[in-house]
Amino acid sequence: MHAGRCRSLYIHLPFCLSICSYCDFPKLLYSGFVKPYLSSLVNELESLNIQHKLKTIYIGGGTPSALNEEDLIYLFEHLKPYLTKNTEFSIECNPENLTDSKINLFKKYHINRLSLGVQTFNSSILQKYGRQSSYYNLCNLIIRLRKAGFKNINLDFIYGFKEQNINDIIKDVLLAISLNVEHLSFYSLIIDKGSLLYNLKEEEICDDLSRKYFDIIEKILAHNHYRHYEVSNYAKSKMYYAKHNLTYWRDEEYYGIGLGASSYFASRRNKNTMSLKKYLARSFNNECEEITLDEDRKYFLITNLRLYDGFSLKAYQNKFHHSLLKSKESVIKELLNEGLLLKKGDRIMASKKGMPLLDMILLKLID
Repeated sequence: MHAGRCRSLYIHLPFCLSICSYCDFPKLLYSGFVKPYLSSLVNELESLNIQHKLKTIYIGGGTPSALNEEDLIYLFEHLKPYLTKNTEFSIECNPENLTDSKINLFKKYHINRLSLGVQTFNSSILQKYGRQSSYYNLCNLIIRLRKAGFKNINLDFIYGFKEQNINDIIKDVLLAISLNVEHLSFYSLIIDKGSLLYNLKEEEICDDLSRKYFDIIEKILAHNHYRHYEVSNYAKSKMYYAKHNLTYWRDEEYYGIGLGASSYFASRRNKNTMSLKKYLARSFNNECEEITLDEDRKYFLITNLRLYDGFSLKAYQNKFHHSLLKSKESVIKELLNEGLLLKKGDRIMASKKGMPLLDMILLKLID
């Protein structure tokens, strides 16, 4: 595959005003390293020698909205050559960082999708896990965003904090619905190595309880006309599906720049250094994995089965030059009989019953 086929770019800004205890992404407290970091970031971007426009650009973190306006302008100016009027241009934001001035700046530079980190409306849980938010403040923020002309807003939630109960989950979902945004994400809390919670030896809730929460979230959102199109993601309609994330879930190529960022193009998966010192010295790449056809088949299944509409068997056969139905006939038949997979015409997908058991399904398919 040629890098010229990449149409998506991920940009990692690791800086935060405070560190959330559950976060395992590359992150740094806001500091004087912002400007040299951005200089290295732009250098890495230019080294890719991208000669075409991009379908999606996603700025994640960290907390991108924590940067001051001067630094944001510096970054946005270097992204202008890759934009078209149809580019999905997203940025992750902490609601507390969004001043009217930054909102107007985002609009000026054609950002058209905002992803707001809410996590939960339970104030005691937020306080414990290093977050600050409130339903009232978020309501006011969304009113301001609508007045500024933003028509595609996502809210990120996490469920599975040990202090939560089913009523807390239901309250979060109902309050989220009342805000009438286009997209909602509900992620089960995962305690990964590298997070403060891991170091404190916190444990995740049991699978049965996590499944119970998953089911109630899906049921309420479906009743309120949100489409469940990916394991953790819901949208009011297909036009609001997260196009950038669909790049990952469809196993398509993408660029990634910044500390710890990943990329996939030219049959390689790259992972950038996690060392700020190395990154500032412009030694960006840390790992490079050549992807064989067999490995690509596995990635394809792992990503595409996260989507509720699955994938086309014909597209799979065209890409890999063999039939999945024939090569995995007995396994697929077993999974279909157990109601964990569905086959609709040319498409294979996980069922509602199977989606929470996706890891087990994938182990059978890629064994």
